[in-house]
Amino acid sequence: MINLSVITDYGFNISTISHVSLNRDNKPFLIQLYSEVFFTKLLLFLPCLFVLLLFILFVPKCSGHPYITLCSFMIVIGNTLLPIWLFQGMEQMKFTTVFTLTSRLVFALLTVFIVHKPQDFFWVMILQGIGGVVATLAAICFIKVKWGIGINIATGINGIKKQLKESWHYFISNASIALYTNTSVIVLGLFAPDKIVGLYSIAEKIMQTIRVLLSVYIQAVYAHVCLLVYQGKENIILFFKKMYLPFLIAIICLSIFVFTLAPFIASLLTKENKNELVIYIRILIFVPPIVCMNIPFNLIILAKNWKSEYARVLLFAAILLLVTSLSSTYYFGALGTCFSMLFVEVVATALLCRLVYNKIKPLTNNVLNPKQ
Repeated sequence: MINLSVITDYGFNISTISHVSLNRDNKPFLIQLYSEVFFTKLLLFLPCLFVLLLFILFVPKCSGHPYITLCSFMIVIGNTLLPIWLFQGMEQMKFTTVFTLTSRLVFALLTVFIVHKPQDFFWVMILQGIGGVVATLAAICFIKVKWGIGINIATGINGIKKQLKESWHYFISNASIALYTNTSVIVLGLFAPDKIVGLYSIAEKIMQTIRVLLSVYIQAVYAHVCLLVYQGKENIILFFKKMYLPFLIAIICLSIFVFTLAPFIASLLTKENKNELVIYIRILIFVPPIVCMNIPFNLIILAKNWKSEYARVLLFAAILLLVTSLSSTYYFGALGTCFSMLFVEVVATALLCRLVYNKIKPLTNNVLNPKQ
């Protein structure tokens, strides 16, 4: 379902935010963008449903519980139509928290009243999907009442082709990240026993938990950075000094803390092969600080709309991870998987840094050495 959400998101979670941030007082533009994205997502929803039906018909694991699989697809519906990108662009993320809590509250209440015995387990997916749909409908109504932004059917349908074209590179970026995230465990499963894959998965989940903080930070500041990059170099530098450096230091300290307590954490999570888990945790815990170091480059690239170059870097990183994981995991097992991920993150950070430098350097030279 997560992979299907990548398709329906398509890249709008990146491409639309800068447009909203720069045009937040232009209501006709926002109505047009909102309508176009809404109907484009609806269009992308249809092939996802078709793919799901094929899985139900031909994949035994899905065909055994077709109703549960279809009901779980309601979660994708909620994710598809919930316009989080609009709240991000308007820098009103507090409202998304309200709608998320509403979704979970509806799910919890319905679960208490409906699910009473193990045979009712299929209701869980249905109720979770209903909670998401209720939150989405509430958000759509709120946007109409609060900002006067509604859905224009004709405008939305006419703009589908444009939105698919404009967000294509961001879709490639998101797909590369999804491939990037899932590659290591899949490759390790080809060469290592289940016990080792399980230990690696534990270490990776610990690392990913810290990486979630990086995603939350980017979501929180991205819209503001979109404004700052057009207000002069001094403003963006000052912002990164005040808002980014303390965050980077906090992530480094948190990683050091986890590195130090790795034996204790491993003892809580497993009784066997504890030393191996400690090693995996201590290698992968270097990933979040490295990724955190490329946040300024990511934000500038996205705010400046250098989408094709950004997509090439992430696609290259995903392919590089696949190639290095296959070779290193074959010879060194889970250790090779850990070090390949670490290596690729360093390469990706270096490439993003170089991209920003190469883009900004000509602009700086033109300012310092204007043509006579």
